[in-house]
Amino acid sequence: LCKQVCTIGTWEDFKKMYANQINGGTFDVALMADVLYLLPPRAQVTILKDIYKLLKKNGVLVLKEVENKPRWFYYWIRAEEYLMQNILKLTFAEQKGLHITDKNGYQKLLKKAGFKIKKVAPVRGLLPYPHILFVASK
Repeated sequence: LCKQVCTIGTWEDFKKMYANQINGGTFDVALMADVLYLLPPRAQVTILKDIYKLLKKNGVLVLKEVENKPRWFYYWIRAEEYLMQNILKLTFAEQKGLHITDKNGYQKLLKKAGFKIKKVAPVRGLLPYPHILFVASK
């Protein structure tokens, strides 16, 4: 997607990095979309804490994730992710498996990392399963 819509730099300017690999600098906003559910719970907290450290005072994290309710949506997501990770190889995950939680679970993760939750809202779109948007601040 970024290849198609980015107007700053070139695709080669983007690097795959983990939050704990960014040296120096702080940021006003961080955006994370559909990442946490690919990480085991301990790694979820770690990455959120790393992002928290990178944000300026009053910095904001915008987080979008899938939810595991209703249950039949969860099975749809599992099937799709199996296809994306194992067959099409379009989703990168160091560890196989899904770690999807519900709205309350994500809120607990954000709070454990130190964030204050400002907004939680469902994201409705063309996909048949629910996404949740969180806006959290330092």
